[in-house]
Amino acid sequence: MKILVVDDSPESLLLLKQHFLTLGHETLTATNGAEAVTAYQDGLPDLVIMDVEMPVMNGYQATARIRHIDHRRWVPILFLSANTDDSERTKGLEAGGDDYLVKPVNLFLLNNKILALRRVADMQEQVARYARQLQANLEQNRDERLLARYLLDHIIRQDKAEPDLVTSWVSPAQHFSGDVVMTARSPGNELNVLLADATGHGLSAAISVIPVIESFYSMTEKGFSLASIVRELNRKVKQLLPIDRFVAAAVISIDFTNRTIRIWNGGAPEVFFVSDGGNILRTWQSTQPALGILSDAEFDSVPQFFYWQEAGEVVMCSDGLPEAEDSNKIPFSMTQFKQLLGRPYGTGRFNLVKESLKAHIEGSQQLDDISLVTVRCCMESAAAGLAEQSSQSQHSADAGHSCWRLKLCLGAQEIKKLDVLPLIMNWLDQLHIGGHNRGQAFLVLSELFNNALDHGILKLDSQFKQDPHGFEQYIELREARLSALKEGTVEVEMERLNIEGQDRLSIKVKDSGPGFDFVGMIAKRESAPDQFSGRGIMLVKQLCIKLEYLGNGNEAFAIFSLN
Repeated sequence: MKILVVDDSPESLLLLKQHFLTLGHETLTATNGAEAVTAYQDGLPDLVIMDVEMPVMNGYQATARIRHIDHRRWVPILFLSANTDDSERTKGLEAGGDDYLVKPVNLFLLNNKILALRRVADMQEQVARYARQLQANLEQNRDERLLARYLLDHIIRQDKAEPDLVTSWVSPAQHFSGDVVMTARSPGNELNVLLADATGHGLSAAISVIPVIESFYSMTEKGFSLASIVRELNRKVKQLLPIDRFVAAAVISIDFTNRTIRIWNGGAPEVFFVSDGGNILRTWQSTQPALGILSDAEFDSVPQFFYWQEAGEVVMCSDGLPEAEDSNKIPFSMTQFKQLLGRPYGTGRFNLVKESLKAHIEGSQQLDDISLVTVRCCMESAAAGLAEQSSQSQHSADAGHSCWRLKLCLGAQEIKKLDVLPLIMNWLDQLHIGGHNRGQAFLVLSELFNNALDHGILKLDSQFKQDPHGFEQYIELREARLSALKEGTVEVEMERLNIEGQDRLSIKVKDSGPGFDFVGMIAKRESAPDQFSGRGIMLVKQLCIKLEYLGNGNEAFAIFSLN
């Protein structure tokens, strides 16, 4: 050890110095309190032996000064004094001393005192090292949390939020939430909403949901079907996360034009459609395990289907909501949740659930992330103004684009396996047809292609759609016939034209089916605009400069303006 010995007696100073040198210690000396302070600052000793009565500055004053100038490290200070009064001992301890020995010094006792103080000093240094490491870890953890928060906030695209239609609340159990709510629009203006709930909570859960986020956004924006999106999400989670990590999810796709909802629920609590009057008109239970549990071969991505006949809301929540416990360990429960949903729309139903849950868990620890989402479903078509927007929008023709033509011919196997529309939209992106034109071109293509597939190849009768229950029967029949399809072709041909300086996109869709009475269907639709079937064709007719059916109705030809 490096020991600072402070004493105004040369004899005592020499005795202690020689004694410590004999024991192998390095020794510094000072003859008064002022010298002691200077020697302490310059030499940084491990132990101080301090006399009390000294000229210039006594031992108590010197100790107080030392403690003041060096409060970051603990160095034991042992007082030596001829004064045996208890008040003096107390005074020494109050000044910052750690022990007190009476002169003349018993060297054997002094050695043992030093060893004891050395052990304490070693422990203090170890504690100090741990404290420094803890502080460094805390600072690193803070920096990592800030970076993770920045990345998560930017990965979840707030600019895609739909405040007029989607209301959501996410309450994390820790700094980060493993619950995520995302919204995105397809090129055909359908609204996709995903509520994902990763295993656990905190940063590890938040990281677990990252593989889901980008796939959901990119596939929605490319026009993939809900079934294709969900299948890819399961594949990503299965591939990237450990075997004990998975993501419960409820995913919906809403077509506001046709007032239809597709929903897939894997491991999430029940999803409800609640009317404006507060009646639960439809409940969707989880039909599949959470994402990442099953292999691609075992996984079923087929969504359920619903057609709403009156205005209402889709309501979703994570399991943290019904399982939230009060101070008596009583859960909030799905029963209480459904009772609160019975309030009429416009009376603060969402906030009522939120505040009731907060009141329920007040005073207890929130054990899991909590999410609540509602999506508004009105009777008015959200796409009703598309044709008007198309006619009013001005797009300058780019004379620099060369004309091109693409043709795609699909057989039965390709029709069953491929998600065709995103493939075609990718071509349009590469050929610089974007912005407003991209979404409307997707609407035209999807309507013509789906008509060719449904009515031409699969021979489905659109009269099913006149009955709300028939709508679901139509979807079930479509899936069954598509799965059993063995023959049939659909051809899609697109050509970019420049006609008298006007930029145009021609679209032809031809199927190998028997055709249909397109003249009668259009006439019937025009005479009865409220009927459901034929809406898509009428929308295409409004969006396009020209729409005509050739042959028996199994070939559609449309011209769409790109100006």
